[in-house]
Amino acid sequence: MKSTRRFFLVPALATFLALGVTACSGAATTSTAQTAASTTRAPLAQSAHGFVKVAGEALGEVDLRPEQRAEIEKLAQAAEARHTTVRADVKALMLDVAAQVERGTIDRAALKPRVDQVIAKMDQARPQDEASLVKLHDVLDDGQRAAFVDALRERGKQRMEGAHQRGGGLFALGRELALTPEQGATIREAMRDGMRAMHGAGEAEPARGADTERAGAAEGDADGHRGHGWGGHHGGGRAMLEAFKQPKFDPSTIGPQGSLAERAKGKQEAAFAVAEKVLPVLTAEQRKTLAGKIRARANMEDPASGF
Repeated sequence: MKSTRRFFLVPALATFLALGVTACSGAATTSTAQTAASTTRAPLAQSAHGFVKVAGEALGEVDLRPEQRAEIEKLAQAAEARHTTVRADVKALMLDVAAQVERGTIDRAALKPRVDQVIAKMDQARPQDEASLVKLHDVLDDGQRAAFVDALRERGKQRMEGAHQRGGGLFALGRELALTPEQGATIREAMRDGMRAMHGAGEAEPARGADTERAGAAEGDADGHRGHGWGGHHGGGRAMLEAFKQPKFDPSTIGPQGSLAERAKGKQEAAFAVAEKVLPVLTAEQRKTLAGKIRARANMEDPASGF
């Protein structure tokens, strides 16, 4: 069943809703000169989650001065506080959807309040996220920015390679569900329809071929997950990372333009449409297995990361 992992039923929805969860926030510093003798390397933002945690790990591979480390920790703490309630809302949404998947019917009206709440909070945080990316950019000097981007890319490659070695993702889930050829054909068609609909809602056209996930993570997805503010995949992610290395950086001009809320709602509707086509062809036992996977993901540290 060849398809990118994020288009698989409800875990995909959580990823799409996470579009605004990007970066760090806080006060910038005007100091950019780097003195090798006063710099150190050590992980930052170790108590954070999601992209903030991954960014902190990558920044731990960059030579930073003490005052830079202090500023970045402030940025990470502010970002963590800003998105804590979003993670809780995403978890609640996924648990609601898991219950509906197990019953075999998606009730959009029942889910709408939770969906709207998640999207509203992310839309509200988006300007702060973009502004704080600029502040993080300004804390670092040219060489540090390049080292940070390189570390993010390397982490993306390592995470995706690890996932492939473990045999995780969509293919493993398909095996767990023991899909029949007929079920597989129906699901593949639903996936294709979902991809086209998501593309219409502002999603970049997915790459073709068996290495889609690996290519997307290596080139554009800084932490091996889709949907974050670095563009998430393919050309958008490359553009964001390359732009961050430049002396001037404006994330609001990179990637899809317009309302985050409208794009997220379009993707959410497309994800539900896929689920509505897939659930009727699954057996009760298969739906129970799938619901269990969604619940397990919801209870993870970063539920919005998807499978």
